[in-house]
Amino acid sequence: DESELDDTIKQPIVLMWQDALNDLNKSPENYHLEFRASEAFGANAFALPDGTVVVTDDLATLLKDKPKAMLAILLHEIGHVEHQHGMQMVARSTVTTLFFAIFFGDIDGAGELVIGASSSLIDNAFSRDMESEADQFAIEELKALGYSPEAFAEAMEALLEEHGDGEDYSPFLRYLSSHPDTQERIDAAKQ
Repeated sequence: DESELDDTIKQPIVLMWQDALNDLNKSPENYHLEFRASEAFGANAFALPDGTVVVTDDLATLLKDKPKAMLAILLHEIGHVEHQHGMQMVARSTVTTLFFAIFFGDIDGAGELVIGASSSLIDNAFSRDMESEADQFAIEELKALGYSPEAFAEAMEALLEEHGDGEDYSPFLRYLSSHPDTQERIDAAKQ
């Protein structure tokens, strides 16, 4: 939904976004920042292949007093765009779907379930690698801007506190998570 944030919360983030793009010699024409309200996503951000980065109202509110942590999240999302992760996921998903369709031939309901599950497992493992790569991009860019990678750790700690660590899930469901273990991400940023 449309953002419900007050400009006093959005404007500092937009200015920080623009400054970071300029300081890192990233063309502002290639990136677009949007704010959205979403009960389903909660405190989160994501990048689209066209360079659009979406920040939820909940995330902006959560990190309103932690601007460097917000910057770390924005840089992480820019990392997804820079490494073309969105396009890689589309290509990988298409190839996986074609492979299973050819392998199984005419697919009925049970076959679709197997294909869907297999495709999700493959894509989630691939996504964990992408998340790690975007994390590293954010850490390197924080350093390039003269900030400590601790800002990324601070962002992950805030998200961990907000969303929990997933310990309530079975080991199988935790494996299906598309993100690396949050504590591992925090430790990597601190190192």
